[in-house]
Amino acid sequence: MALLPRNQPPPVPWGDVGATDWGSRRVFLLGGGASLKGFDFERLRSRGLSVGINQSMFDVDFCECGISIDQTFVQRFHDEIEAVAAVKPVYLVLGNYWWNNTRPIRGAVYINDPARRGTSGFAALQIALRKGAKRVTLLGFDYVKGHYHDRYPWRKHDMANDQSWGRWAQDFKPIPGVNVVNASPRSLIQCY
Repeated sequence: MALLPRNQPPPVPWGDVGATDWGSRRVFLLGGGASLKGFDFERLRSRGLSVGINQSMFDVDFCECGISIDQTFVQRFHDEIEAVAAVKPVYLVLGNYWWNNTRPIRGAVYINDPARRGTSGFAALQIALRKGAKRVTLLGFDYVKGHYHDRYPWRKHDMANDQSWGRWAQDFKPIPGVNVVNASPRSLIQCY
């Protein structure tokens, strides 16, 4: 099957992020960086809204929603993501040129984002802003090689990603009126 034209919608309808009701609580964006190795996610329960990015949507049962832009992750964990989408929102910001080789996830909300950039963490921050977040804490946003888990065997030798972290970190900019704290001690994201 040929690639779909970039301006053509996917075979599932585009959605939106819903109500802008995250402004009154702290929002914890749970990335996958190695700085979270051994972190007790339970410490975050009831302290704000937790957002699971890729693997953390499975590892943190109390997360408000799941987010991914990673086509390989979505393909390999299709059934697991579908199970999460059955009980809470899962936002997938997948470029529409992937539709020809990605099975749709029942219950997921597909976001059309023409400004889609580099990482699921960046997409999670954009979704949090669209939902009105004013206080955001980034956890596991190291933007260097390695994860807090070992569940991505296809990433063991992914030099293209390893070489892109610095460039992707530059996508993050200060956001007027929003307090963003980067809790990753050795993060390449330096603006927070």
